Amino acid sequence: MNVLKRFKALFDPIDLTNGPIIKRLIIFLIPILLSLILQQFYNLTDAIIVGKCLSDPEIAGVNLAGSAVFMINSFGQGCAGGFAVILAMKIGVGDKGGERKSFLVQIILGLGLSIVMTIAGIFLSPFLLELMGISKSHADPLMQREYDAAYQYLIVLFIGSITSVFYNMMNSVMRAKGDSFMPFVFLLGAVLLNVVIDYLFIAVLNMGVIGSAIATVLAQSFSAIASLTYALIRYKELRPKKEDLKEPWSFYWRHLKAGLPLGFQLSILSIGMIFMNGAIVNFDTLANGAMVPEIPVQIGFSAAKKITTFLMCPLQALGLGMVSFVAQCYGANNHERIKKGIKAACIIGIALWLVFDIGIGGLLMINGAYQSLFYTPDSITPESIKYGNLYLFVSLPLELGFMFMILFSNIMQGLEKPIYPFLMGMTELVARILIAIVLPLLILGEKPNSTSGDLMLALVYFGDSGAWLLSGLVGLIPVIRYFNGKLLKSDHILE
Repeated sequence: MNVLKRFKALFDPIDLTNGPIIKRLIIFLIPILLSLILQQFYNLTDAIIVGKCLSDPEIAGVNLAGSAVFMINSFGQGCAGGFAVILAMKIGVGDKGGERKSFLVQIILGLGLSIVMTIAGIFLSPFLLELMGISKSHADPLMQREYDAAYQYLIVLFIGSITSVFYNMMNSVMRAKGDSFMPFVFLLGAVLLNVVIDYLFIAVLNMGVIGSAIATVLAQSFSAIASLTYALIRYKELRPKKEDLKEPWSFYWRHLKAGLPLGFQLSILSIGMIFMNGAIVNFDTLANGAMVPEIPVQIGFSAAKKITTFLMCPLQALGLGMVSFVAQCYGANNHERIKKGIKAACIIGIALWLVFDIGIGGLLMINGAYQSLFYTPDSITPESIKYGNLYLFVSLPLELGFMFMILFSNIMQGLEKPIYPFLMGMTELVARILIAIVLPLLILGEKPNSTSGDLMLALVYFGDSGAWLLSGLVGLIPVIRYFNGKLLKSDHILE
């Protein structure tokens, strides 16, 4: 009976405005962390099946396309996270009617975002691939195959953008309610479904890149529909009423003011990644413009990037948890609790970085063990291991900067100060472009290529780490101002 009660308690929302801070944060973070790990497993499963069943150009094409998809989808994810801040604040102040109205506004705005993202994604696909150094080429069959794979993958996923928007929106809504467990449950179902469909479409039906993309859309559709249905059944206070459609546009605008800057911040981050991917492609390009046959830099970097993204999950979970924590406490006008929570989060974040990035990440570098997860032995070469490990060597120690960046950004978002996350995103974009693209051009006097050397490649790799550090420093400024009482007005008025 006790076991059953404890299991049932996992489904109960957590009131983040009361109770021991560290204990509440850790309990709230565990399902978020598991969800992010599952999300990465979701991505890793796709990468593993693709890596085992498709050719090297198709693998590289899908890997590159993933950055472009991430840019468009990140906009929707960021907007959804910002919208949910308003909901969390209504929860903190105990405004049930406001909760319901906020939820309806999010649904309407989510539909609009989906349409915009689909249209923008389809029209921008060729341009995005060009930015990453991949274009149509009748003279180079290797590049043409890589371009075709990336383009097909992009189009299918952009058509299915609505599934990504509502999946992320419902995750944010439930976390705003203090429920971090059910998003994990629905994601688990999506991951299992994705594994089955991915294998069926790629390995059995030989649908190639298109099969991989369709499997992703179908799995996300399941999670979005299931979580929306659950929320409407579980949380009666969220069920919209007809009169809620008459809510003034100022309430919609308040959601947009909270969501758009965060959406742009995440998209800006993705744009920087696209530029960085384009810089990486240069090191697999010969002086005459042709691709190096085994594309070892792209193969090594792609695997290393997936592993670092996986290792970042605990740090991202901390940031996502702090949005709900800060927003609920802000709604309750409990600034002392917010400040104690920020200090606790910094301690938790440093511990997570030591365990995951330094400990586990360091072990995975031995003999390039992580690459065997994604590729067949034929695709793994001493060069791909060298180039992948070089990225890990540069990035893992400095992911502490990523922790502070993501933490400070989400704290400001929870305080309904979205301009600061936006400025942090702009800093990250500019820093990554300057380090990964402009500096190599200034040093070499031309674009890098396969003969530019490992030191130059390490400089390009530092584009990630340097961007995190500078963005984190920008985010530190408003946090200090908040602790000094200068960030917010002395009176607390919740609209």
